[in-house]
Amino acid sequence: LLQALMLATGHAGRYDRAVMEVTANSFVAEVLDETKGVLLLLRGRDCPHSLSIMPSFAEAAGTFLKDQYQLTFATLVVDDLDDDVKRDMAITHYPQLRWYAKGAANAPLAGELVDTTPYREALIEFVSEEMGFA
Repeated sequence: LLQALMLATGHAGRYDRAVMEVTANSFVAEVLDETKGVLLLLRGRDCPHSLSIMPSFAEAAGTFLKDQYQLTFATLVVDDLDDDVKRDMAITHYPQLRWYAKGAANAPLAGELVDTTPYREALIEFVSEEMGFA
């Protein structure tokens, strides 16, 4: 779906490789990895609001493609999670952005709720400040 959305909106290319799809099975290994910062977009599979911010999210992710940044932009489809996991992660609605800081030992499962607009410039500014690039 992400690939199709990126093609339909003209954002295919380097951006489609910039966003990692996380599942319930890969969440701990990919999101709670202390060696990198992770900006996670919790989204609905067919949620119009989630789909509308994907191009901006992918464009912001494309800004930080190089491995030197030790940063991952990822999405997690909330529809695929069972109710216990949703409760443990304090998911009440979507889309939501969550930040998992690099080196945060024992990061909470829910991460830090990001209070910023889901637009390219705001996401780049937020990540730059959190990672110390600003």
